[in-house]
Amino acid sequence: LLSAAALRKSLGSDREQLGFWKAFTSSVAMIIATEIGDKTFFIAAVLSMRNARSAVFGGAILALIIMTILSTMMGLVLPSFLPRRYTHIIGGLLF
Repeated sequence: LLSAAALRKSLGSDREQLGFWKAFTSSVAMIIATEIGDKTFFIAAVLSMRNARSAVFGGAILALIIMTILSTMMGLVLPSFLPRRYTHIIGGLLF
């Protein structure tokens, strides 16, 4: 039989896994929903008509990676400087 501490530890890791996958799928769905039809999407399409597709694809992927890292870092750092309420308001206004 599992001790109470071992059971709590097991349940905690299951919750962390569920939290990770929920956040992962939510972020993928949000990015797909907002990026298709975005001006970046159209710019990449036009650039790929005039330039090498592999170069455009590489540039678009690199830009997406850089912007994801920058926005993640802002999400980690900004709430430590501003109260969460203000970051929600600013995020709503900027969106």
